[in-house]
Amino acid sequence: MSKPFCDAIANLLDLPKNQELFGNRRVMMALKNYLKQQDFELNKPLTKAIYDLSLVPSNCVILHDVEIASVREYLRRL
Repeated sequence: MSKPFCDAIANLLDLPKNQELFGNRRVMMALKNYLKQQDFELNKPLTKAIYDLSLVPSNCVILHDVEIASVREYLRRL
């Protein structure tokens, strides 16, 4: 995944309607997998995207289920 693509996703998620539409398990699993790749150039837009998704309560449940927080904790230790 390229930085412009990650930036585009992060910008799309500025809109509340998109936060709801992107709120599914497949999208969040993909974000988690890209975070695990440890490409630090992508971390900022991916983190913003995850934050924006977390603004919708139902997305928080999915974020927890896919264990995206555990990836964040792992990256924080690096």
